Amino acid sequence: MITDSVHGANLVDVVYGEVPAPGDPAEDFVEATKIRRDAMSWDAPGVRMLQTTPEMHPIIARAGQRHVSRARTELPAPMKVETSVADALDRRCSADGFADEELTLTELATLLRLAWEPRPGTGPASGTQPRRATPSAGALFPLELWVVVRRVEALEPGLFHVEMPDAGNASLTRISEVDHAALARAALQENMIENAAVTIVVSMMPWRSRFKYGHRAVRFALMEAGHLCQTLLLTASAMDLAARPLGGFCDDEVNGTLGFCGVDEVPLYLVPVGRGQ
Repeated sequence: MITDSVHGANLVDVVYGEVPAPGDPAEDFVEATKIRRDAMSWDAPGVRMLQTTPEMHPIIARAGQRHVSRARTELPAPMKVETSVADALDRRCSADGFADEELTLTELATLLRLAWEPRPGTGPASGTQPRRATPSAGALFPLELWVVVRRVEALEPGLFHVEMPDAGNASLTRISEVDHAALARAALQENMIENAAVTIVVSMMPWRSRFKYGHRAVRFALMEAGHLCQTLLLTASAMDLAARPLGGFCDDEVNGTLGFCGVDEVPLYLVPVGRGQ
């Protein structure tokens, strides 16, 4: 409904400040990622290739970072969560702050495994693409999960990569130390990052699905990040943990702090998690 205070004729000024000039990045992104029936073979070039090249199937099943030369911490089995979906939805809200307490390794494992572990019988060990609770276009999973640990039982603080190629194969690989103060400044909500026990980082590697879906792959990856983040948030809610999704941060500062290039791997979400105040 248009009110007297914001007339329809003024909406362009309110939204844009001025009429977008040709080459506006937001409009170009929407246009470039459209699917058109008469151009599908160009817009999604890899669909036909996958249909006609069986040799590609085991390759895409192995998609996902692995750090085999580094020490790994095996994640324990997840604890049983009894909370109903309705109760988890009812309790879900973005945390205003976190208590100065640690998480147990089992709690962190439960949060990560319920949200990201492949279903039994899927993944490279089974010769198939993984299937997870989070849907992915073509099951290509162009996302990666990272954990910035501050206070977790039995884990040294730092940046860890989450590796779950198959069901029952879940571990954390420590990659580096992290300047927590720099990450907190980059997040633009310093108290959230500084006080949380962990910060889960959802990053995008768009090239994993771009070969199949062209420019549309980026739109898919953004959707998938939302799916995954909501799964993490609802799981945290069901576990009675506090969490807050952060999507507005200084990208180059986050990239520099975590060691991402910002092109082949792009951070999309920072999700601080801990015990509520």
